[in-house]
Amino acid sequence: MRPKSFTLSESRYGFLVSIAGIGIIVGSLINSRWSHRLSLSFCIGFGAIMTPVGYLLFAGSSSFTMASIGFFILTFALAFANTGFLSFYQHQVPIEIMGRFSGVINVAESLFVILLTFGIGLLAEMVGIRPVYLAFSIVFFLVGCYTIYVIRDRSKREYFIYNQIEEVS
Repeated sequence: MRPKSFTLSESRYGFLVSIAGIGIIVGSLINSRWSHRLSLSFCIGFGAIMTPVGYLLFAGSSSFTMASIGFFILTFALAFANTGFLSFYQHQVPIEIMGRFSGVINVAESLFVILLTFGIGLLAEMVGIRPVYLAFSIVFFLVGCYTIYVIRDRSKREYFIYNQIEEVS
């Protein structure tokens, strides 16, 4: 049985965006407070799996409450994903090439986003937004599962452990 759709007024959409903002703030606060205890692999894994879970909850929601929970989880987990992936990047890319490397990655990411947005928009016009959003959320979830598989692989463990620099007083 297909979930019943609901529509958003401008004020409800604004409230949903506010909930997303609260999610990223709460996630960032928890992340900064407990960063010394959270492993790099935890941040990447939690973010990689819970962000698409939030998308799936939002995509499958039939009520504003469920959409709100999905948005909160999505942005809450995004704070951990961003911290994990940026920390990984900072510890694995040599400083000498970091600027050039990030420049190339940013261009590639921007092109990918443009092409993906165009493709998803085209599919949404042909099939409908809800099934396309749900399908890509499932694909995103599968990518998250693969990410967890990679970070749990013993042969790659060294990439997710780094020595913290001690401050000299």
